[in-house]
Amino acid sequence: MTGIMNYLRRPRATDSGIEMSATITASSSTPSWGVIELKDLRDKDNNPVDFTKDDYLGIALLSPVKVEDTEVNVSTDPWYDFTCEVSNFSSGNDVEVLVKITFKPNWDGEADKFQVKVVQLGMAGDPQDEHYKDSVRLWKNSLPDETGTVPIVCDSRPDGIPYSNQTVVFTNDDGIIMKEVPFGQKTQVTLNRGNYGVAATEVFTDDETTVAIAKAQPDQVEVKQGTTSSDVNVTYDVHHYSATDVVIDNIVGLEGEEVHVKFSSEDSLLHDFWSSVPQTTKPRRVLPSDGNATISVDSIIVNNVQYEFTPKQVDLSSNDSVLFTAGDVIQHQIEVSGAVKLPIQLKKPGSRTAGTMVVHLIQKETRLIYKEKVDMNEENPQFQVLVAPGDYEVQANRFIENGILYKPTFDPSITVNEDGNTELELQVDLVVNLNVPGFPNFLSFGACTRDLSEPTKSDDTDNDLTDFVQAGASSIFKYAGQGGDGGPEVDLTESLECTPRVIALASDIEKAIGSDHTVLPVLISYTCNFSGGNDVLTDTTRHRHSLGNFIQSLQLTMKSDQAPRSLRAAYILNPDFIGECQKRGYEADSEVPFLNALKEALEYRGEADKVELIPSDIDDTLRGYVRALHWLVRTLTKDPDTGKPAVSLGWQVNLWAGEAAGAVWIYTDENQASEKAKKTADYLDELGVWAKQASQQADEDELAPLDFLAVDRWERDDYRNDSYPKFFCFAPREWSRYFDFCETLGAELHAPIMPWQVSAARTPTFKDEVSNNFSTAQHWGTGGSCILGDPGIGSEYYRIHKRILSLKLDEVQFHVKTVEELWKRSKPFDISIPGYQGLHLRGIFAVLLGGGDTTGIVSSLPQAGEKQDAWVRERLGEYIKDPIYFQTE
Repeated sequence: MTGIMNYLRRPRATDSGIEMSATITASSSTPSWGVIELKDLRDKDNNPVDFTKDDYLGIALLSPVKVEDTEVNVSTDPWYDFTCEVSNFSSGNDVEVLVKITFKPNWDGEADKFQVKVVQLGMAGDPQDEHYKDSVRLWKNSLPDETGTVPIVCDSRPDGIPYSNQTVVFTNDDGIIMKEVPFGQKTQVTLNRGNYGVAATEVFTDDETTVAIAKAQPDQVEVKQGTTSSDVNVTYDVHHYSATDVVIDNIVGLEGEEVHVKFSSEDSLLHDFWSSVPQTTKPRRVLPSDGNATISVDSIIVNNVQYEFTPKQVDLSSNDSVLFTAGDVIQHQIEVSGAVKLPIQLKKPGSRTAGTMVVHLIQKETRLIYKEKVDMNEENPQFQVLVAPGDYEVQANRFIENGILYKPTFDPSITVNEDGNTELELQVDLVVNLNVPGFPNFLSFGACTRDLSEPTKSDDTDNDLTDFVQAGASSIFKYAGQGGDGGPEVDLTESLECTPRVIALASDIEKAIGSDHTVLPVLISYTCNFSGGNDVLTDTTRHRHSLGNFIQSLQLTMKSDQAPRSLRAAYILNPDFIGECQKRGYEADSEVPFLNALKEALEYRGEADKVELIPSDIDDTLRGYVRALHWLVRTLTKDPDTGKPAVSLGWQVNLWAGEAAGAVWIYTDENQASEKAKKTADYLDELGVWAKQASQQADEDELAPLDFLAVDRWERDDYRNDSYPKFFCFAPREWSRYFDFCETLGAELHAPIMPWQVSAARTPTFKDEVSNNFSTAQHWGTGGSCILGDPGIGSEYYRIHKRILSLKLDEVQFHVKTVEELWKRSKPFDISIPGYQGLHLRGIFAVLLGGGDTTGIVSSLPQAGEKQDAWVRERLGEYIKDPIYFQTE
């Protein structure tokens, strides 16, 4: 009771705002979940209250538990997007909650005024006690003042630092608050009452030659309402470094090798690292700021040729790049005692294996290296130089020939004997055919389209077509039908089916880009919508509607006169369906009563003659349902001239691999990607989605029942409040594991893989403006930075904006407490190099970006908040000038 009385005695909102009344209800579905709902907002004269985009709604209440901003939902008329800030204060056994809700038009032409129809405050407790409802108060443009003041005394700006302000970070159970204060002054900042940890961010020059480590004292502060706390002092420990880059040029004979580089001074080692040939390395925060140093590269022996690098002298204070070229290298042949011939025993599948593969033998201690380019067509391959006896590590990479990916298998070590009887055994196996019908012969990118918009006049650039053209997209995707769910409750008319418009937009993009560039329309089709979580497998009415609408989409694809070529489109079937079936324990023989619904749908859509063609082994089981969809697509989309399928066909699978807990396995210490992928592959094989014996499809003339698999992570941008609280927040390690999952799944089934609905949002650096409510107002993420590359972060997590690094995570699921720890755990990483560079060697043929509320290529998606689409288009526009073809040298 004391907490309630204290709450009621606290100062209320000022007269500057309008206090309102509302119809208030409280409900609880379980003791651990409840909702307070506010409806029918009225002013003191009992009139409905109008809001504009410049107004905000303030709510104060008592709650049994904290209220999270992710659990606040608002409905307006007309529809406005909203963001909310929630503050929670302990009050005896209850929690005092302040909610500030701001609004933004959903589109530029939205009405100036709107009304708030419903506000729902969800919480992990039961709010049905009357005192919770009685405590609710509402205002337009006001909230109770629960703030106090903290004086920040900041030292003068360190020399060379380019910023005007110092960032001070306050943390409590609700998250983080960042305040900007000027150097060399005392600044008063206001905070809600409560206890906070205090820290100051380090400041540094762009080249990191000056780094000032900031210290805030004291590092804890209590803020009381209406009072001023004691001073917080910010001081600096300043360090100076050299920024001397080392560039190893392309040197014939050493391509792809690693060399050991050292900085030394008077026989004292300053720093060392390994560099590929060629490569640029940027040592930061490791070299003294001045003085003379020697940069040397250890000699290396490759194929009995020794490469000696001439050392270089450098003045570290100059911060100049140092270049090693072929002119700095002296080569000379060495005599190897007892060297012997080393034949290669090559085992390969079938007569069509082609291409070349580079094989390495490496002695780690001596850096004695042998490498040989092995031709798959050579009868008796062997190393072209004699090999010194000894123990070696064996390395050989995957390779691609004519779009077909091959993988070598071998013993990781070999002992070359002096008697010359040693053979190196290499097994070469086909992994997957990356030549997916309709897609180009290079790693391609596409994205989601929202409204299929095209220019309405010559200077119109705000449309999907223009965005796709700028990015050089090779595909576009959209959910078929009208509402994106397959229309399970209605038979869609042709005018409501978006398929022809998707095909038309793809054709127009292709024409606008010109040359021989191709753009494939990709339709996402639900014949059974499991994405909502409800079990709909036995609902025959929903089956009939959805199957009928799917049939109509296929028919319209075949009728379209705008399809650019004989391969007219691609279809991805049933997102979340396989994952939900797997999670719920459905087996191949589980009952799915769909067959009569399929026959009715065929008859309704004018395909009655196909009913008798349904194969007799298709029955009302889950396996039968999968087989029926394959049969349906291949039957209705045969090219009238060739008799071959006119569409590419894929199924979607989820990263969570049927796990009830979702994909949280990706955050564990042990990399479980291979295990989870194999589990998914086994299930796909069991259901007949993709049979494991499909390995020979690359050698057959006829297309497989399926052409590819699409792997979905989760379609939101990582740092949104509907993503990281649901355990989807990646750093470089998690993205690597995601692609490990894709690689293993593809290898198990010999299936080409398409990462799908991938967030392309980038991670903000310390140079970006990140708002306090970034998790709802701005679209920040990690997919764009890790996949498309981001030199602004490179290999250093501390270049990420502090507001992002301080974001708290669920330690039970993530095994770390903050985003900073998540990125630290990924070290070493280097995202200055685009992550897409090796995707083709993982069996990935295309990447489709974005989604209904996820950053991709077009500016129309996501629908609200500050977006990163222009950055994505710039990156992809550069990529398409020199794409990665499905062929290794």
